[in-house]
Amino acid sequence: MRKKKILRLKVLYGIFLFILLLELIGSLGALFFGDTQAIRDAGITNLFLVVITTGAIITPWIIESRYDIDIPDFLEVILIVMLFIAVVLGFLNDYYVNVKNFDKFTHALSGVTLSVVAFQTLYIFNQSKKNTFNIGSLSMSLFAYTFSITLLVIWEFYEFFIDTVTFNLENAETRNMQRYQWVNESLRFPQDYGLYDTMIDLWVGALGALVVVVVGYLLIRKKQSI
Repeated sequence: MRKKKILRLKVLYGIFLFILLLELIGSLGALFFGDTQAIRDAGITNLFLVVITTGAIITPWIIESRYDIDIPDFLEVILIVMLFIAVVLGFLNDYYVNVKNFDKFTHALSGVTLSVVAFQTLYIFNQSKKNTFNIGSLSMSLFAYTFSITLLVIWEFYEFFIDTVTFNLENAETRNMQRYQWVNESLRFPQDYGLYDTMIDLWVGALGALVVVVVGYLLIRKKQSI
C-alpha cells in the first residue's frame, strides 16, 4: 500500500513538473520571440515564477533525502495543489484577472495551507524521539495562526513592493498586483480599490487560517483526552 501511495505521489509530481516545463518553454518563447515589450516582460516574469515554483516543488524531496525526515504525503499534495492554483492558473494563465474572486479564493486557500503546514510541523516535532518536551495544543494553535498571518502579510508587502518598483523604474503602470488601478464600485467600502483588495485578501486568508486553527485545536484536545 505504501509503495502505491509513493508511486501516485511521484506521478503527481511528474505531471506538475511537466506542466512547469511547458510553461518554461512558453516563457522562453515569449521572451525571445515576443513582438512587443509587454509580451517580453511577461515572459521574464513567467520565467522567474517557473524557476521559483520548481524550487518550491522539489524542496520536500531535498528535505526528506538530506535530513531523513518523512514529510506526510498529504502535505506534499497540498503544496502541489496550492502551487498549481496560485502560480500556474493564477499568474501564468491570468486567472487572477480573468476569473472573478479567484484572488480571494487563493488567499483563503493560502491561509488554510500555511496553518496546516505549521500545525503538521509542530506535530512532527512533538513526535520526535529527540524532543525533550511537547508543545501544548494552545501554543500550537497560536503558532500556526501567527505563522499563517505573518506570511500572508509578507506577500502583501511583496505585491506593494513590485507595483512600486516597476512604476518607478518604468514610469508606467505595468504591474497591478494590488489592483490599485481598478475602480472601487462598492457601496459599502469607501477606500480606493488597492486598499480594499489588500485588506480583503488579508481577511479571507486570516479566516481560512482561523478555521484550521480551531479545528486543529479541538482535534488535538480530543486526542489528548483519550
